Amino acid sequence: MKVFSLIMLILLSLIVLVIALYTIIGFVCYKLSLARRSTAKRISKAGRKLKNDDKKPSWWDSHPTEKVTIKSEEKLTLVGHFLKNQSDKVVIIMHGFGSDWIEMDGYAKMFYKRNFNVLAVSARAHGESEGDMVGMGWLDRLDLLRWIEFANEKVPNARIVLFGVSMGASAVCMSLGEKMQGNVVCAIEDCGFDNVFKEICYVYRKKLKFTSTLLFKIFYKWTKRARGFDLKKGDAVKALKKAKTPVLFIHGGDDTFVPTQMVYNLYEALGITDKRLYICEGATHAKSFQTDEARYEMKVDKFLTKHGL
Repeated sequence: MKVFSLIMLILLSLIVLVIALYTIIGFVCYKLSLARRSTAKRISKAGRKLKNDDKKPSWWDSHPTEKVTIKSEEKLTLVGHFLKNQSDKVVIIMHGFGSDWIEMDGYAKMFYKRNFNVLAVSARAHGESEGDMVGMGWLDRLDLLRWIEFANEKVPNARIVLFGVSMGASAVCMSLGEKMQGNVVCAIEDCGFDNVFKEICYVYRKKLKFTSTLLFKIFYKWTKRARGFDLKKGDAVKALKKAKTPVLFIHGGDDTFVPTQMVYNLYEALGITDKRLYICEGATHAKSFQTDEARYEMKVDKFLTKHGL
């Protein structure tokens, strides 16, 4: 009897240990991967600039914006900055993981000099926007639909362009699979990933080598159960198969963070002929604009002109 009790105690202890390890590993991986704190270093730098009125990037200095807000479906306050121009054209700019609206100044300038009103937003769990979990484009796609509604209220008879980089690009692609308002003329995505699950799994394998598979499986299951976020649902390819909006796809030829192959998957998924693809040779992740600014702007110009913008 004593032996049986000892065996049961050992088994129970092992079960408790396994559950504890699962919970700890899942939580730590989540904190490092999706929690707001994982992006705090870069975001807080921008946040201090805003809070203490420190010097912003030079272009924003000479183009002061209006701070605007919307509410997400979960009642999070999301913050954007609106720069008025004398036209009915509006571009909504979505940044990448760990960034915020301030770092999108170069793209804002590109559109502003083409007479666009600029709405540069901070995604949930980034910058001034509320939220403790990064949306990886999937949760942000619904936020983007609300920003489109806001743009329509702000600019009567608006002609809207959606523009995103990296995670923001994926948010743009995923939003196109939803019911899209007719005045969204076209979209431009720069180095977006095709699937949240695939992208994070790729990063784990690249950074953690031999331990990646186990850690990622635990992270995925913990995030799904504890936070209700199924990474597999974040599928831009599936969304684009339903989309009817023209898209310009841009990607760096030397991108090893979001593999260049992903842009081909996105391009092929869009089931309309009104689409364009630009691979910037030599560019790493989110560096196509900086690598060849003149050619980048030429590609954007041609695409916008084609659609009457």
